[in-house]
Order: sequence, then structure tokens, then C-alpha cells
Amino acid sequence: MDDRCTPISDLTEKSQDGMIKIIVIEKSNIFPAKDQGSLFQRFMFTNEKNETIQAIAFNRDVSHADNKLQLYHAYYIGNAGISPITDARNQAGSLPYQLTVTKATFIKAATNAKEIQFEDHFPITSFWQLDKYKNSDVDRFNILCAIIQGFPETIIPTARGPRTIRRFVAVNPECRPMIFTMWEPFVYIEGIQLMNMIHTHPVILIIRPKITAFHAIDITTRPNTTIVLDPPLQQAATMKIWIDENRSYIHKVINEKLYEKDKQQPVAPLQTQIRPISQIISSTPQMKHFWIKGMPLIVNLNQRFFSPTCPTCNKSTGALMDVEFDCNFCDSKNKIPRPKAKVQLNITDDTGFLSITAEDKHAETLLGFTGLEIYERYLKQDPIPIQRINEELQRQTLLCEVRSYWPPQRQYMPLYFLTAFIPEESAGETLSDQLAQTTPPTLLTGPTSALSNTAEETVSDTNVTEIPASSTSLLAEMSSSVKRNLEPDFSQLTKHQKLD
Repeated sequence: MDDRCTPISDLTEKSQDGMIKIIVIEKSNIFPAKDQGSLFQRFMFTNEKNETIQAIAFNRDVSHADNKLQLYHAYYIGNAGISPITDARNQAGSLPYQLTVTKATFIKAATNAKEIQFEDHFPITSFWQLDKYKNSDVDRFNILCAIIQGFPETIIPTARGPRTIRRFVAVNPECRPMIFTMWEPFVYIEGIQLMNMIHTHPVILIIRPKITAFHAIDITTRPNTTIVLDPPLQQAATMKIWIDENRSYIHKVINEKLYEKDKQQPVAPLQTQIRPISQIISSTPQMKHFWIKGMPLIVNLNQRFFSPTCPTCNKSTGALMDVEFDCNFCDSKNKIPRPKAKVQLNITDDTGFLSITAEDKHAETLLGFTGLEIYERYLKQDPIPIQRINEELQRQTLLCEVRSYWPPQRQYMPLYFLTAFIPEESAGETLSDQLAQTTPPTLLTGPTSALSNTAEETVSDTNVTEIPASSTSLLAEMSSSVKRNLEPDFSQLTKHQKLD
């Protein structure tokens, strides 16, 4: 039957009567639709040429497709509906089409002449390469990590109504722990599965996640994300060994909360990612996340340089500093506000200036005072030495990562918030240099790397090598290279294990 099959790359809307030979490489759980009135299940099909096309089944066809299409098995498929994907954000396969599987779809088991090479289908992206994907809805990449801690479910308000999320702490041997936020419907199945096995520090493959800047940098699911527990990858076996041999580092991440925003170290952007300020001001639609380079200056001298915040969730409050309040964000009761450092300043380049707000640790670094010290000076009517601070600020040029926010009550200009900054003289290294310096020696010792199957779109000259064909030899080689524990020599400042 193979000679009667159409290649996936030749499929079009007019291919309704054609037949294809595929292998199922992704199969989601059965999820309720957003309106809760229907069900759906997603699939990803590939062929021996590594071409991919996504598929979906709805409602009464879900159980039929779920039983017929088994993961990693080969099938002949015909009479499946095919429709174009007009929004690039919804495209998961290499072809901009989606198949709809129904009970009328022809499905017949086939033999696969070629063994699936999972590493070819799921190239792993380094944690230190994730910055360039921040807030992108179209980039597709994969992340391999271990989940070491889970937090309770949280209901948050969104434009589409309240949504349930659950946050986890994700780590890998690169020692850049970060938050993984799981949105519904993943919360109700994969989220529960992870919480039930969290004590084992499960290794998961996250296919097509999104990177956001909510926690400086964090991983989150999007509608076409797939989460694979215990994936059949050689790197997953290697990571399990790394987890077992570095338990003290895992405890350090949890106990010292190394995943929190103020512990994250920014990665300098490429020159092509730095935007002129004039472009930011004139862009339509407004850029939500960007880098600029310029000289900082505090212009507004009538600021208090602090704001009252909830001591539990760090959200701003309108309460007076010495008055107990109930937080409307985290529902904490009878709390006394905490003073959070806050400063508004201008960043100026050759094309103009942008007024941005820095808060918390960023503001403390720029001002040279903690939020509590600023508040104590405010009570004593001892003003902040702005002139001296400005003199120090203007001695340097900053690379600033900024996000924009357009509150409903503002009509003409959004608000801009500083999410990270790096002095220009500290950011002269290339990205590949940073990767080489921030990758722990446990990854670079010996002929293999736990993340050697790095995605092709990332920097190609990183210190990684190809994975051996045999997983047995890989485990043997890595078992000796990961035995060094990170705890004694781990350096939070340099983000990697100290070199001897």
C-alpha cells in the first residue's frame, strides 16, 4: 500500500481522498474544550522523511481515535478531513494544515521500515537559549527538565475569565532553575500526575512551550503544548542520573528558592535584539517585550521611591504603611504592608528617551538602598541623595529589558517596567561565550553532554557533542562524569559550578 500513499508534504485542502502513511509521535490526553461542552484530543503524525502534520478528534470521535491510534505505532490513514491553519500560533507541525479524525476516517495498522529516532523529532533547547523566545507565540522548541517542587493550584483572573494554574520548579544540569507554569486543562491531568510523583523528581519533555518574563524568565504551557512524562530519550536517562547524584543541589534550589525572580541572572541580548527607543515609541501595535540600550537618569525628584506591597505575594496595595489590610490578590489577612523600592527614570539613547519604572531588587540596585532603608529615610524626612545617584548612573550605559503594560484607564501611552538590566561593559561577551561559561562542568566532562541534542536554530558552536548511538554507553560515560556533587562548589553569582 505504500506506493498508493501521498507524502505529507504534498497534502492540500483538495487531498480529501488521498491516503498517507504515518507514525504517531504525539498523543495528548483527552481534554474538555474551553466551553466545557465538548471534548478533544490532539495528535502529531510524522513519516520516514520527518515531515509532520497535526491532527485532532472531537466529541464522539475522541474515544474511537484514542483506541485506534497508539503512540509510536505506524498507520495508513485516509478520508480524514483536512483544513488550513491560518494563524501561525496554532501550527504545530511542519505543514500548515490540520487533519480531523472521525469514525469515517480509514485507519489501518502498518509496519514501519525505519525505527523512530526521537532525538530527530524533539531537539532539546538549552535553558540558556530560552531568553530569545520570551513572549513569542510562534517559535517552536522543546525543553527537557526535571520537576523538583510543585505549588498549590491558583485561580487567577484573565480577559477570558478565571483560569486555574499550577506552578512547578524545573531544573536541568545547566543550573538555571526556573518556574514552569501549567495552565488548564493540563493542570487537571498532567498537573495531578506530576504532584503524585513529585518526590521522585520526574523528568519530562515539554513540547512547544512558551517563555514569559513573569518570573524574569519562566516556562509556561500554551494550547498546543504536549507534556511527555518519562520521555523515551537518551538525554532523559542521563538527567535521571544527574538528579540522583546531585540531591544536595536540588535541596539548595528548594531551600534557597533559587528559582525566584531576584535570583535569576539575565542573559545579554544579541545586537540585533536591541531596539532604538524611537522605534519603541512609534511601533504599532505596541511592543510588549524588548531590549533597549541607553543612559539612565532620574528626572522626577518628587518620588517617594517606595510603594506599599503585600508581604506575602509582593503585589501593590493602596493601604497605608502602618495599617493592617487584607490582600485582594493572595487573600492574605491582617497584613502590614512591606515597603518595596520603586523608582521612575528615563533611559536615553541617540533617538529619544523612554520613561520606565524599576521595582524591588532592580530599584534597590539602581538606588543603592533597600526598600526598608528608603522607607526609614522617608519617616525621618531624610531625602534620597538623587544628585549623587544620578552622577553614578550616568557613568554607565545600560542594556535594559523592558515590558510594556497598557492599563484600561490609559488611552495614549502604555506603562513601561524594567524586567532586567546589564551594564554594557558586562555584556560584551557573545552568547556562545556565555553558554560556555555558564554550563556546569558536569555537562562538559567526557565525550557526551546531557543536552547534546540542542535545537538547530540555537547557537551552533556551543560546547556540546553528539549523543552516542547506544544508550548503554551514554549512561556508562555519564555515570562517572556526574558524580561530582554541585553543593560544595556551586556559585550562585556565576551560575555554574566553580572551576578548579
